[in-house]
Amino acid sequence: MARVPITAPSEIVGQNQDAALATIQVIEWLVGIGDAVKSAQSLVAISSDKVDFEIESTVSGTLVEICHQTGEGPIAVTEILGYIETGT
Repeated sequence: MARVPITAPSEIVGQNQDAALATIQVIEWLVGIGDAVKSAQSLVAISSDKVDFEIESTVSGTLVEICHQTGEGPIAVTEILGYIETGT
């Protein structure tokens, strides 16, 4: 089994030069530890000074770890938010 990190999408991380988008805050986890998730399923709602968005899963599997809880922030956009374990 592989553990896949949950991170901010590359288009948000790529804007890291902009000080306003250098940090994010976890608004709400949309799934819980132990929940099965599918590829492209929304996992966590995130907020920055300029935009609110949801991070989608890039794989199917099970959410096994949440590294930053609801309400936690500021968090660097490059930080790992959690992990999904896949069946392969």
